[in-house]
Amino acid sequence: MADSVILATARAHGATLWTQDADFAKLPSVRYLPKGKTGKSPPRKT
Repeated sequence: MADSVILATARAHGATLWTQDADFAKLPSVRYLPKGKTGKSPPRKT
């Protein structure tokens, strides 16, 4: 339910919501970034 409140707040302010929640992936004004695809480098082995 908290995610829905965040989405409603973003819409009320004309903002784009960035999320990793697949349930929101196809909604308007939502940008979905799947987990593990953040563009960060994997941790280095020591």
